[in-house]
Amino acid sequence: MLEQRSDFMTQCAMRILPGFPHSVINFAAGLRGISLKTYLLAATLGLAVKWGVYSSAIYGALEAIEEENALQFDVLLPLIALALLLLAGAWYRRRIEAARNVH
Repeated sequence: MLEQRSDFMTQCAMRILPGFPHSVINFAAGLRGISLKTYLLAATLGLAVKWGVYSSAIYGALEAIEEENALQFDVLLPLIALALLLLAGAWYRRRIEAARNVH
């Protein structure tokens, strides 16, 4: 997939998806000759989004435990976002594996 699409948005999206191996993105970026600027921006933005969601989910869960009120919307929203990212990552990974098996 990176052979055909190795642009900024694709790299960024793959970094956001949980379960996608970052080493594959790193090696592919080097092999495809992606500019260092594009690589660094995509890595920074993609990982910032992923880490932001993870941090928010963990912080919200810990706050809810302390307050004994786990069903607050601001606690559930990051957890829902994290679950959606996990589902999207699993779906995308299956799609890539299916495409690889066809060819």
